[in-house]
Amino acid sequence: MTRSGAYREVMTTARGRLMRLREDLLRHRAEVEETLAAMTVSQEDEGTIATHIADAASDLLEAQTTVGALSRIDAELAEVDAALDRLERGTYGVCIDCGEMIDPARLKALPTATRCLRCQTHYEYRTGA
Repeated sequence: MTRSGAYREVMTTARGRLMRLREDLLRHRAEVEETLAAMTVSQEDEGTIATHIADAASDLLEAQTTVGALSRIDAELAEVDAALDRLERGTYGVCIDCGEMIDPARLKALPTATRCLRCQTHYEYRTGA
């Protein structure tokens, strides 16, 4: 397949792929929220004082991990929504730094990509990301 054919294929399927990714993230977010709610109810049932210091530490670590997961999901959702917005505006697949088209293979692997590989590498080097 030619580069233009590959790009056309990615653009044709982008909306569906992004919407499925969004649905999966929302589903995962709901599951994590349920876990967090169950932890809160469990802690309320047990009272505010843990019966054992190790239990308290374990509960705290689990809560922090769960909240961290929610933050990561929210960040991914924001990236997907931004990609859908770029698709609507007709700028999806255009590198935000150099203005060149992002390689179709990169968009297929990472549909929320905002930079071509060269600019992403430069960005990560520059920011230490």
